[in-house]
Amino acid sequence: MFTRLMLFATKVHTGSRGLGASILTDQTRTESNPYIPPDSPQLSVYLAEHDYAVQWARANRDLVAHRVKECLLPTSESDQSGEPQPSDLCKIVDVTHNSATPHSLIVDNELKNLWLHRKGAAPSTGITPCPGSRGHFSWLLEPTGDGQYNG
Repeated sequence: MFTRLMLFATKVHTGSRGLGASILTDQTRTESNPYIPPDSPQLSVYLAEHDYAVQWARANRDLVAHRVKECLLPTSESDQSGEPQPSDLCKIVDVTHNSATPHSLIVDNELKNLWLHRKGAAPSTGITPCPGSRGHFSWLLEPTGDGQYNG
């Protein structure tokens, strides 16, 4: 007996469709590189807007992936062929590459609570895909280190 295995992999790359840029524009209207003190009420407002943009980008990726999945494997209630269905496919990884997140790091032998800003860089935990450009291989990488010096 043979089992037919079908594997589909797709990379979906979309962001907040301008929402993040509009938040940045609002923040930099009066100063090109504003500093928001940690105890400022403005920080919680900014972080709520930031998190909303990250959620919006995730929703965009989910929608695009869903539409691609439906095109590859259209749903059919009457299909009894044993072929894979869209519901058989699932998300493997979803990371954002533009974020600001709190981290505790040791700086000069002192534990400090800091903000890590990733612009065009995604955090990795465990095996992480590193997509190649068109015509080149993609790689599965596993990070090393403790994250202290290689954040």
